[in-house]
Amino acid sequence: MPILSLTLRTTVTHATTVMDKLSLYFITWNVATRPPGESVRSLLDLGRFPVDELPDFYFIGLQEVKSQPQNFVLDALLEDPWTKEFKNALAPHDYVKVKTVRLVGILLNVFCLRKHLSFLRNMESGVTRTGLMGLWGNKGATSLRLELYGVNLCVTNAHFAAHDHQLKQRINDYNTVIREQSFMIDKETTKILYHDYIFFIGDLNFRLNNPEVYTQDMITDKIRAGDLNDLLDQDQLVAVMKSGEAFSELNETRPTFQPTFKYQFDSHNYDNKRRCAWTDRILYKVNENNYEDVKLSLEQLKYTSLQDYGTSDHKPVLSEFKIKICPTLFASGCLPPIDPDARLRRDTTPHRMSSASVSFEPVTKWVLDDRNNITVYFGGDYVPNPWDWIGVYPENFASLDDFICYIYLPLPLTPSPSFPSYPDEEGVDIARLSLATNCLDNSNHDNTVNKSTRKQNNTVNKTSSAPNNAQPSRSSAREEVRRNSHEEETTTSHEDEFSALRKQTETHEEASNTNRIDEEQRIESSSGQDERTRNTNSLDKQRLPRVRSADTPEVISTGSVSARLDSLVIPFPDSAIRSPGKYRLIYFTKRSADVLGISNAFLASPGPLDWGRNYSLDW
Repeated sequence: MPILSLTLRTTVTHATTVMDKLSLYFITWNVATRPPGESVRSLLDLGRFPVDELPDFYFIGLQEVKSQPQNFVLDALLEDPWTKEFKNALAPHDYVKVKTVRLVGILLNVFCLRKHLSFLRNMESGVTRTGLMGLWGNKGATSLRLELYGVNLCVTNAHFAAHDHQLKQRINDYNTVIREQSFMIDKETTKILYHDYIFFIGDLNFRLNNPEVYTQDMITDKIRAGDLNDLLDQDQLVAVMKSGEAFSELNETRPTFQPTFKYQFDSHNYDNKRRCAWTDRILYKVNENNYEDVKLSLEQLKYTSLQDYGTSDHKPVLSEFKIKICPTLFASGCLPPIDPDARLRRDTTPHRMSSASVSFEPVTKWVLDDRNNITVYFGGDYVPNPWDWIGVYPENFASLDDFICYIYLPLPLTPSPSFPSYPDEEGVDIARLSLATNCLDNSNHDNTVNKSTRKQNNTVNKTSSAPNNAQPSRSSAREEVRRNSHEEETTTSHEDEFSALRKQTETHEEASNTNRIDEEQRIESSSGQDERTRNTNSLDKQRLPRVRSADTPEVISTGSVSARLDSLVIPFPDSAIRSPGKYRLIYFTKRSADVLGISNAFLASPGPLDWGRNYSLDW
């Protein structure tokens, strides 16, 4: 399936703007520390959707996921049982887990169809603790914000204070989350409520007022009689929304389903030890006028609970939405328009538009136990960063955490917005020497690289958590640079070589600065030329490409200003892939782990002399 293909239902709502719709599916469920005990397929409602109408995204918020110390250790090495259960149910339908955000027992999982991966931008997650005066995370919220197809959205999964008498604490919990949760990646959407689309889900724990009148017996009688409206008039959440104390900024469709708490375990009967209530809720908001000539909108298709699940003392609540997006914002960039009419570009472009993209030259051959080169091309306005990385994944990966190994870009030694100026070919070679591979063994999960000298085979190991969902460490990797251009043994330690190269680079830079100062003095003393013309001619001289070997990255220096890098050849060491099979490469940004490009599926196979070896699968 082509990664960038996308079929959406199109509606023209403006003379110069094409608006399309995305479907979002939300689930909130307090699982009461119990493991999965029944299939979640009915909860995901996968059987109801035709193949071409599956939800584009699933946002799954869980509360009270078992969070004892031993579970933290296991979940750090492996996925928690609930995340694994949902992933296994969604993977056959071509869903990929994008992100998991966890605060003790509060868990937010995000899945999307594979075709959307390359369109997600600026993901950022956060947690807000409200338990024990903000010191403990047994109560609080997990949040994730992201941008897609020209709009942004924020999803918050919360678990607030329990019990009837804790109404004021629940109000404080909400206001604390809204006030304290901040995002840094976009200065105009630093708070939850600033986003285009906001969804607030979770076990909010609001109960019914007037416990003296509305006893448990009276509540159950009204439920049997179907008189839910009278009960909802006593709902604390409805009351605080009306008074403006909490949640007044959000909207909720009036529930038509029975109270979701408290049930007997493995039963459809209420537990009379607690008064029934609608504790589990899904609220939303659309800031429809965030753009000058585009009006956003949201449609809620379903809001219900499922009574069939008895694993917990709560019943799961789910909701389905369709939101309007604006793919037109990508029409002038490198991402192809979703619809031909999307080439009609509106005059006012929101700041969120990004045409950044990366493409891979098709990988036609990958030889195991051999060095393999791949080429990436940078499109749009994107400037690669030395902290960007490329992950190797199985062909049909089900999670962005499923990488086999990863490698950083072979860019200059010192990360900077622009490339440093190297005065000659040897300096360019130094830039190429900064290639650093970082793949840790399953037994080493602290994301650090063993500082022992790498041998000729350049061994690459595995790790269990995805870079920059927990970004790989690069501090010790920088000490492991070595000359890959001559494939010959050296007796000098890599630390000494690194120091020598740094000194050599500094010497070259000093010489370059001296030459630049002399040139400026000469220009100042000359006459008869316009100053702008002289500077332009000087810059054009420096732009002249130098002769370099075929595998040298195209680093063109312009003094203090650097030319944009159009492509880069990246050598993967011989042990990057250890087993035969089909794989893909994915390019991630350093800043927010955006997926900028996904390669074709390619076959990794032994070389002609290695067919007698025994290989085992890595996954």
